[in-house]
Amino acid sequence: MTSRQRATPRPHPDDLVTRERRPACRGRDAEEWFSLGPRSGAKAVCERCPLREPRLDYALAYNVYGTWGGTSRGEREEVRRELGISPLPVLIHNDLETQARPQRRSTPHRTRAPRPKPAPVVEQLPAAPEPAPEPDVPPVPELVIEQPAPAPEPPAADVKHCPRCRTDRARTDYYANRANPDRLAVWCKPCFRERGSLA
Repeated sequence: MTSRQRATPRPHPDDLVTRERRPACRGRDAEEWFSLGPRSGAKAVCERCPLREPRLDYALAYNVYGTWGGTSRGEREEVRRELGISPLPVLIHNDLETQARPQRRSTPHRTRAPRPKPAPVVEQLPAAPEPAPEPDVPPVPELVIEQPAPAPEPPAADVKHCPRCRTDRARTDYYANRANPDRLAVWCKPCFRERGSLA
């Protein structure tokens, strides 16, 4: 059995979208790219897409479902076998920013001794006249308004990206699907409900 290397992390293709480079699939039904049936229409759209290469690189690096860069999941697995790489879990791309940051040096480096600061110059100012006494006025009680505590944000690990509405949602906003590795549906619950109302 040959050993396979882990794929190199890649940025998400949606981060590369500009005004000049828009994906050809924008505005089309996501069902074409994630259905179980034939996907020849989706592959034809991918062939003329200006972001085909970055999307294919992303799909080869991560274990994603559906048609990406004009290839199906089976076709990508064959390419991975030929290249001898194994895909990364999909949630790894959120950690690219932390991996790109330079690491702190573990060995201490020499620092210069701090320079002595000059002593501050203090000038004697004439004494200010004492203020006149204020009349006796009862203090006004302060009005205290309690602010409600902000709702806690879900931890980053409890967030999943919905490819249909392109939002990051809590994992509780997805239906269970044991066929997927993360055991959740591809689309969020609102997208499924919207799709059901259109039918």
